[in-house]
Amino acid sequence: METLPEEIRRRAMFWAEDQSFDRDTRSEVKTLVDSSQYTEIVDRFYRDLQFGTGGMRGKMGAGTARVNRYNIRRATSALAEYLTTCRMEGAKKIAIAYDSRHNSKEYARECAGVFAAYGYKVYLTAEMRPVPMLSFMVRYFQCHAGVCITASHNPKEYNGFKVYWKDGGQLVPPHDRAVTEFYRKRNDLSQIPYLSYSAACQQGKIEEVGEQLDLSYFNKLRDLAPQSYTARNLKIIYTPLHGTGIHVIPDALKCFGFHDIATPPAQAIPDGNFPTVASPNPEDPEALDAALQMAREHQADLILGTDPDADRAACIVKLRDGSYYTLSGNQIICLLTDYLLHQQQEKNHDLSQQCVISTIVTSPMLNKITKSYGCHYFETLTGFKWICHLIEAFEEGRIEPALKFLCGGEESFGFLWGEFVRDKDAILTCAILADMVESYKTQGQDLMDRLHQLYQKFGIYSDSLHTFTHEGKAGADKISRLMATLRQSPPATLGGNKLTAVQDHLDPEQGTSRWLQDPRTLPSENVLQFYFEGGTRLSIRPSGTEPKIKLYLTSVTQPSASTPISKDMERAQLNHTTLATEVLSFLGKVS
Repeated sequence: METLPEEIRRRAMFWAEDQSFDRDTRSEVKTLVDSSQYTEIVDRFYRDLQFGTGGMRGKMGAGTARVNRYNIRRATSALAEYLTTCRMEGAKKIAIAYDSRHNSKEYARECAGVFAAYGYKVYLTAEMRPVPMLSFMVRYFQCHAGVCITASHNPKEYNGFKVYWKDGGQLVPPHDRAVTEFYRKRNDLSQIPYLSYSAACQQGKIEEVGEQLDLSYFNKLRDLAPQSYTARNLKIIYTPLHGTGIHVIPDALKCFGFHDIATPPAQAIPDGNFPTVASPNPEDPEALDAALQMAREHQADLILGTDPDADRAACIVKLRDGSYYTLSGNQIICLLTDYLLHQQQEKNHDLSQQCVISTIVTSPMLNKITKSYGCHYFETLTGFKWICHLIEAFEEGRIEPALKFLCGGEESFGFLWGEFVRDKDAILTCAILADMVESYKTQGQDLMDRLHQLYQKFGIYSDSLHTFTHEGKAGADKISRLMATLRQSPPATLGGNKLTAVQDHLDPEQGTSRWLQDPRTLPSENVLQFYFEGGTRLSIRPSGTEPKIKLYLTSVTQPSASTPISKDMERAQLNHTTLATEVLSFLGKVS
């Protein structure tokens, strides 16, 4: 152990020996120590888990940098301690939900036990429920905060602690940083207040919520459903990818009049091993292979897929020629926004009093679509919490002129319509996707027809995301070096086009204080954006919740009046692929 840094050695030995930890935890760490697995020890103990764009997330296991019952208790205690300083009005109430991952139910009960010991009334879902329903739950029960035990679309080894504020949105500054500080100071795990689940239930401090939550959420959803429609014959294949969506999304589709719904049987079973997919991420086309095969067998019109906590939705549509087309996240957002704006226009609603909100890495075409309808458009940092904070600011009247939120989304398959949830909501998104596909089908069109029309009007926007995983301390150091190097030596050209501007969102002149005064501005964050002649944009950011660095490339190609739009799309994709190859080559040399 002498070769380990002293602080890491001290932390590991504490977890291996202290009686505050259960026998299995002590044994797990002691085995690592006795077998001199130094790299693993460093990765488990080199830091505490941190709050990022989606809360606290990591691999499960013993250690300060891992998700386990003790760090769940520690995070819960930190949140409870911070809430005490906020002097919130009313009875102390907390909402908790969990997904289908390993240990999620147990972690949710650990969280409930800590809050109960702090004197909170805890509303805990009786069964696993999606993230958007937790967000709704916070607002419905007028809770001070909420927690969902989930790691979203991460691999099976991961779990997490996603935190929501009283408005139903995820934590933003200064709350996230304050909770992190309380977490950092809470070193004595044996002193965390805790009440066993059975004792807390007997004392009436924990209430399991089931049918009441579902009915309340679906009543809100029905308010957005079409009031009248002809017979709906759309054939839909839906896969929850072994997650929570199976409990609610088929019913949501039925609320919108769709009843011909089938699911690949193996994927209908909630399972934290996610046995039928390499990754339970609907952004990964391979995750939808089973659903696509089933769709071809049934000649289905639409394939929908959601991640384990059902906040992201993917979409594959059958075209008029019988082929299937997989929509990107940006295409989904643009089509849905255009569809909803057109509906508002048809109803003669005043779009000058409404707004659409997205992020700085989402396709610029969304901005053009929105403004073409005379609607306001705003961008936030990456992460749906920023979108929802801006929604809340408008609703509370903290921004003038007051605008009504219509919809919003981000390129990573997240979308929100309406105001009763404060996070991306794949439940409602699946329903409106089906409604949109059915609407165009009755007009003799498909989504590609509408996409072609948008491209002809605004230009053909091509987008790609490139993600690199660098785990552990060595990975974190590599990501830091890469960002520092790019700040010092940005790419001078891309595709033969000169660099015209660099936007460093870490610039302190933006700052959190300015953002707190006006949420339409952006707080500081470790994001670089490079703009080139011709409309190309490259955005680079380390993930706030995963050991990854992400590259977002956007390019635009103007369609030709003399060639079919399909040929122009092929040309645009070829150009984009060439640019992506150049970017990856440049970054390979930098790193």
